[in-house]
Amino acid sequence: MKRIINWVLFATLFLGLTIQTSCSSDHDGDSVNEEVQKERDELLTHIEDDAQVMDENLDFELLDLTTQVQAQLLDLMGKDLRFSGNLKKVVSALAVQKAFQNIRQVESGSELASMGYLAYIPVDIMAFGVRVIFDEKGNYNMTPTEGLEFIFPATVEGYGQTLYKIALKNDGNWYEAVMPAKFNGVRGLACVNRFPEKLNLRMTGLFNDEEVTLLTGMVNTVLEKEQGSQYVSFQANDFQISAQLNSALKGNQYGLPDDDSAISFTFGTSSPSEDGQEQMNLLCSFSQKGLNLLNAEALVALAEQKSFIDRLSEDIFTSSDWKSTNAFTHLTTAFSACSADVTMKFLDDLTLSGTIEDSEQFFQALGNVAQNKEKSQVSAEEFNSFVQNLNESCHFTLTCPQITQQVPLQLMAQQEDTRNILLPALQFADNPNFIPLHELVTEETNERLRRMYEKTSSFVSNTLNVDMQLIYRMMQLMPMNSEEWGL
Repeated sequence: MKRIINWVLFATLFLGLTIQTSCSSDHDGDSVNEEVQKERDELLTHIEDDAQVMDENLDFELLDLTTQVQAQLLDLMGKDLRFSGNLKKVVSALAVQKAFQNIRQVESGSELASMGYLAYIPVDIMAFGVRVIFDEKGNYNMTPTEGLEFIFPATVEGYGQTLYKIALKNDGNWYEAVMPAKFNGVRGLACVNRFPEKLNLRMTGLFNDEEVTLLTGMVNTVLEKEQGSQYVSFQANDFQISAQLNSALKGNQYGLPDDDSAISFTFGTSSPSEDGQEQMNLLCSFSQKGLNLLNAEALVALAEQKSFIDRLSEDIFTSSDWKSTNAFTHLTTAFSACSADVTMKFLDDLTLSGTIEDSEQFFQALGNVAQNKEKSQVSAEEFNSFVQNLNESCHFTLTCPQITQQVPLQLMAQQEDTRNILLPALQFADNPNFIPLHELVTEETNERLRRMYEKTSSFVSNTLNVDMQLIYRMMQLMPMNSEEWGL
């Protein structure tokens, strides 16, 4: 779910921070008037002031450290092709060993009895607990623990090699889902699979022989049960998933960066629209050093009957090679034939809002832009085509509290030497053309925006793909049906 958390971060930060430099007004008239000029100046002032604040405070050093660590965990998992099967066997063995010591009779008149079951086994993977310890060659051993832990060596630029731990632990209640089970000819046996309502995440590193907490987080899941049932269905359309990732690291004594940041994310389905379309609400925020750098919200209309979770899960489980997993591919599949109304606010000030009319075209174009912006073999015409497709699939405006206008914004392609550059442009009321932002603000502001763009786009793109691959790998490792559980 953390990776799902990160696709919004990419779409918002990559597009938003690239775009956040724009504004205009939609006054009618053939000539510039004082009000148009006043609002233009006001907006540009806000862009320059906000660019300075964000440039001075936006810092991905600690988050980049965690991304490097996760990438090396993925590499270690891939060193032994037997890892997936072996882990499933070990987890299943722990589950079966404990679960079959606790086969329970179904009570007469219960919901399980109405389903035709005579006995059941409660299975909670987080309760059985596995700690997986890797060495640098990808070899590993497993020991019991609370929850699920991965301990592994990683070499991070600037910090050298040390041991890192990613720990997952249930905190609170759980949901239960029923699947049929088989065991030594026992008839009418059900597996009642428990999974956490709240899942705690903790990432630590060993610095100066002391375990230091780098990040903490929680994922909270709310699923709607069928009326009168105590069990959930994995096919249910009504759900909400929220997550929070926090850092409050004062790391000077360990040679680590000071960091005080928080990322939160919520998504879930809402009531169908008037035309019967399933709708999804998405919320995302990113704060650092006490500043609300980004708050984003989207209402997505899913055009097809198949739910978002079904689409994403099918795409993940039908991928033949997890190493080639690309975040844009998954997002394109999950959001095919969707549209969305989007609002992004920066520093509680600049507001970017608009509509993504064709999400599949949007993510395909966004992926082409992101993957080819540094490639000299991509011609200016090709890159221009990518950007044009991006602009055609979405329409945005920019404003701030001190003005009344919504200023249309587009992206423009430009080549510098062998590099492809993406630039925002604004359309003001006195000019039918879009004016590149760099022609409207100071050179100092342009440099700030360029630094933020380079820092944000590369970080978010790398992080999104690593997180998507890590989630994919973890989902592949977990027993997903009774046969894989050995039941």
